[in-house]
Amino acid sequence: MSNVFIPKTIEVTPGRVTVFNMAYNPPEDAKEILSSITVGYYYQEGTYTLLSSYIESLAQRKNIELTFESSRITIIVKKNSSKTSSKTNKTPEEILNEASYIALKIASEVAQCSAPSSWNLLSYSGKVSTGKKYVKYTRIGRGIFSAFVTYENENKTYYLSLKLKVSCYRNVLVLKKPVFYGQTVYPDDLEYKRVDILQIISTPASTEDAYYSKARKTLKVGEILTLDSIKRKPDVIKGEILIAFVELPGIYITVMVEALQEGYIGDTIRVKNLTSGKILKGVLLKDKRVKVLEVER
Repeated sequence: MSNVFIPKTIEVTPGRVTVFNMAYNPPEDAKEILSSITVGYYYQEGTYTLLSSYIESLAQRKNIELTFESSRITIIVKKNSSKTSSKTNKTPEEILNEASYIALKIASEVAQCSAPSSWNLLSYSGKVSTGKKYVKYTRIGRGIFSAFVTYENENKTYYLSLKLKVSCYRNVLVLKKPVFYGQTVYPDDLEYKRVDILQIISTPASTEDAYYSKARKTLKVGEILTLDSIKRKPDVIKGEILIAFVELPGIYITVMVEALQEGYIGDTIRVKNLTSGKILKGVLLKDKRVKVLEVER
């Protein structure tokens, strides 16, 4: 079942209220299971507030994942709920065009997809106008984005606010075997899986980031590999052959050395002079040369 979105304000008629009543545009095939989750009984007209964590705990018993607009949900009980009537209002074509444009922008900039796999307009306010257009959007949940459009013309400024649910599927690296904290992540530990990239809050790792990186935590089978779960691979690995140099007034000497430890650009590392066998300490520079600081005795 796709993720079910619960807005922060809901209008319902008096009586039994379920997750289906609260959900915005829930999938039709989910009606039965969502309708089986009772949130409460509200027979008197009025305004009631519930914590989203309470609703989420009810849904988890049925293995339903919910996305909330707010940590507090306001339920407005009216005899004639506007929720039903709002479904019959047709969204203007120009609003849908703007929503489509923003969904494409989000897919391209956030998920690096050429186009969204799907998108839904959850809500909007304002109107489309002419003139210069400025678009800002913010991620407010898993696949949920709030967008704000400003139109500036010669005489007046107009605004349009939208809420979108965007999905974008592409292949990402997942673990096919466990990797424990501090261990190296090898190419054979990984495989590709197609997922909705906008359901992932962290940034998925590329092969360049992932191969030979170090695990920052224990990585489980099937887990998506993200940048915050790994430490990037060292710029120099133990045993790598490098050039070290000593620079003095009027003197510049270079020698071939072997790295005795891994390191990153800017680190001070120990290397061994391949000719004399002496151990040197030096700073690893951007071009992967080592500027010698001292000779160990």
